[in-house]
Amino acid sequence: MPERKWVLKTDSDGYTHLDNAYRADGDYGEPFYVTSAENPNPAMPLGTVTIQETKAPTGYKINPELFIRQIKVDEATGSITTFNEIEVPEPRDTIYGNLTIYKTADDSKRGANTAKDVWFNVKSDDGVTDENIVTKSQGIDGAATLSDLPVYKASGEYVKYIITELGYKNADGTYSIPDRYIPPAKKTVTLKENVTLSFYFANRLQKTGLIVQKESEDGIVSGFYFSVKSDDGKTNKVLVTGEDGTAQLTNLAVYNTSNEKVKYTIDELGFKNADGTYYFPTKYVKPAAQTVTLEDSKSIIVKMYNSLVRGSVRLTKTDGTDNPLKGIEFELYNTKTGIVNVINKSSSIMYEAADSKTADTVTKLVTDSDGRIIVNNLLPGDYYFIETDSKGNMPYAGKINFTISPDSLDTLDIQLTVKNNSVFIPETGGTGNNRPIYIEIGAAVLAFTFLVGAIGFGIRKKKKHIGKKARQ
Repeated sequence: MPERKWVLKTDSDGYTHLDNAYRADGDYGEPFYVTSAENPNPAMPLGTVTIQETKAPTGYKINPELFIRQIKVDEATGSITTFNEIEVPEPRDTIYGNLTIYKTADDSKRGANTAKDVWFNVKSDDGVTDENIVTKSQGIDGAATLSDLPVYKASGEYVKYIITELGYKNADGTYSIPDRYIPPAKKTVTLKENVTLSFYFANRLQKTGLIVQKESEDGIVSGFYFSVKSDDGKTNKVLVTGEDGTAQLTNLAVYNTSNEKVKYTIDELGFKNADGTYYFPTKYVKPAAQTVTLEDSKSIIVKMYNSLVRGSVRLTKTDGTDNPLKGIEFELYNTKTGIVNVINKSSSIMYEAADSKTADTVTKLVTDSDGRIIVNNLLPGDYYFIETDSKGNMPYAGKINFTISPDSLDTLDIQLTVKNNSVFIPETGGTGNNRPIYIEIGAAVLAFTFLVGAIGFGIRKKKKHIGKKARQ
């Protein structure tokens, strides 16, 4: 009968059996002998069987003893018990290595070295080493060395050292890394025999981005220039918006060297002239500059909105002897969009142009006891009044034309006087700039007076002078 070999492993109790469940990874895979085809239990054939240990448990020596048993008819072979001697490795000489930590910082410079006096913890995975060391100045960087550290464990494996940056030491003995830095990751290292290995830690400043988002009432958003300045004087940039109305600045410091948040001021410059200067279009209300602080690893969006400049008109209706006429009704029209819907404010004299018709809007404008109508919030454009009810007085039959223009303050706020007889030159005084422009059609006279900076009653008075004749 040919020879067969099996490699069996012991269970958690140290036993093994002639069974497939006990085959080891290195088994030859040969089939077991069985008692019979009808009763196929593993069995030993008649003859000689040898048993020898091929692998010892971890930490023990292999038992080299060879066990030989004879398998005979009707004879039990019994069990075999073996013993393993504990393996004690020969002690080896301790071999040492060294490590040096090199520290850099983005904001370190001569005279203000921020890479020195930084503490680190060095701890070994075998519990033998647990030390805190501090960096000393080395140029604008810092360095700290720890010597005579075991390279190997008693088992012969490398000792692993975990290096963790603690930061600066506080007065109470604790440690902290300033908020302006991105905390560096800890390092796990091994050493080499009789060699000093270097490990680098860099303190990177927290930096992020700023996005200027331009919005405008008339939809024009590209080509606008903005200045971005920081309160620490390190940032002074000019941005320009693209077609989507955005302009972006990256790599901005979140904190200054005092660990305080840097303040950034964004101011709109307008469009750029050929000579490199800037101008802000008069048709817009210039948005106020914005001052912001940034967040760690998160770009902030600053929205700058350009609303169109609004103007106003004041109409005064008088009779031939300069007496104001109360209750005279007018309608106001924009030459492009038609009748103007207005909201009657708390005072009957005061109206405000509305963007659209609502339940609160009206189209009939009525003079007060002083013969006045004031309409605010008018977008630049060409307008005219129509007198719809003169209440028995001499009506003005034509259109009372005027233009709201942002080209200057003189053409933004306008005063009109409608008189029912001869040419009227208003006297100095009252509201407005008192710079009349006259229109005379038969007996009806229309005098235009341009106001400077007038919104409602807040109108500055300027010196009177006579201007050119206006159009109808």
